[in-house]
Amino acid sequence: MPPATGFSHRVRISRDYHVRLDRNNYPVNPLMIRWPVNFTLTMDRVIGVCDQQVVADYPQCCAKHHTITNLDHVQIAAAPRSAFNHIGRTARPRTSTVWCSSCDIYLNTTRFSV
Repeated sequence: MPPATGFSHRVRISRDYHVRLDRNNYPVNPLMIRWPVNFTLTMDRVIGVCDQQVVADYPQCCAKHHTITNLDHVQIAAAPRSAFNHIGRTARPRTSTVWCSSCDIYLNTTRFSV
């Protein structure tokens, strides 16, 4: 068995579907949001695997503080967002009232009077 090389890390994918590895942001398929993904960084690749399926595979960026973009992932993430924005948003009528009293009731019950 060959010796293990590279860096392995397990990450739960957040809502922005990017993972920060080696000071760069790499995208992951947005369908993996809230799922744990195992990442392996080799000398030239960044590979993300979830349930034995590759969900991210990129050449490793040598520069630092960059965000790599995958247009397929942008389109997948945009679909639920656009569906949410098309939901008819109407103001709900108030079904209950909130009782508010004047401050005089509280001031009269304290030992200090105004």
